[in-house]
Amino acid sequence: WGGADRTGVTGFLLNSILGVSYTDAIIDFELTTLTNNKRCHMHNSQNAHMPKFLNLFVSGYTFERDGQQFEYKFEEDKTLRYNADNLLKAMGVEEETLEKIRGIMLPGYAEGKLTENEMVNKGSYK
Repeated sequence: WGGADRTGVTGFLLNSILGVSYTDAIIDFELTTLTNNKRCHMHNSQNAHMPKFLNLFVSGYTFERDGQQFEYKFEEDKTLRYNADNLLKAMGVEEETLEKIRGIMLPGYAEGKLTENEMVNKGSYK
């Protein structure tokens, strides 16, 4: 169980910046609970870290890093990928780093050899 929530949130954000759907990102997060059927991130109030994270993710928040104020704002009319990118950028992750991750994880991304469905990851579609 140690680190399942941290790993789940990291996986959720990674899936999100790669263009995975919200539903699939949540399902992947929930897979971290399969080691013991007594624990479910979405419904177990004792270990309800995912609902807390999702609440912050969709409501936005302001935080301080290195003495500077940063604000993350969720935009409902934008994609999950767009919002995850913005959250990570607010936390100090550079756009170049996000692009490198996509280039490593998505075959053909760096070369622009993508299907129409994959082009959402390049920002060509909403």
